[in-house]
Amino acid sequence: GAHRVKVPLPSEGPLAPPPDVIDAVDAWPWRGGLEPCGDHDLASVEVEGTIPRDLSGSFYRVGPGRIRVGKDRYAHWFDGDGMIFGAELDGSSNTARAACKMVRTPRLAKQERAGDDAGVAVRGAWTQARSILANLFNFPTNPANTSPLFHAGRLLVLCEGGAPIEVDPLSLETVGERVFGPNLPMGFSAHAKKDARDGRLYTWGLCKPPAVGFQV
Repeated sequence: GAHRVKVPLPSEGPLAPPPDVIDAVDAWPWRGGLEPCGDHDLASVEVEGTIPRDLSGSFYRVGPGRIRVGKDRYAHWFDGDGMIFGAELDGSSNTARAACKMVRTPRLAKQERAGDDAGVAVRGAWTQARSILANLFNFPTNPANTSPLFHAGRLLVLCEGGAPIEVDPLSLETVGERVFGPNLPMGFSAHAKKDARDGRLYTWGLCKPPAVGFQV
């Protein structure tokens, strides 16, 4: 039978889905979770129930913020442009605030300059750009869409596709790429591990050309 869940989708503007996506979300409401929601500044949100009094702090999550450009879908959601979500919880006052922002990567900026009508304008790991010239001799771009990490006093968004992207921990605005040294590999593991004893971060990634392989 028909689903009781009705997912609210924008009816106009750049985030409005094409008709086939609307039909798909109506048939399978979970598909609505893959649609872009746009940037939202930090604001108070309603709390249902009670936050434990001793629970206070910030919580971050990173994932694909959109998996299509206009009517063109990325070949895999691993190529989706990254978005960071943040929530602040204050158990002493039973209040919460939340925000979400697209990670302003160079590839996102290039796609926006091209416009949605141009289709996919930049090459991803699984998705080829519409233009053959945009694929030739170009490495897949970094979508910054996998995981958050606090290191060296900075909030970083990680993805194997490139260097970490620093974001402001309060506003979630993108600061820019963060390269920690010239000897680090071209990529940066999205699941780096920190030694709790000395704070040293262990990561790995692809070697910079013309080298072949990977390094830790």
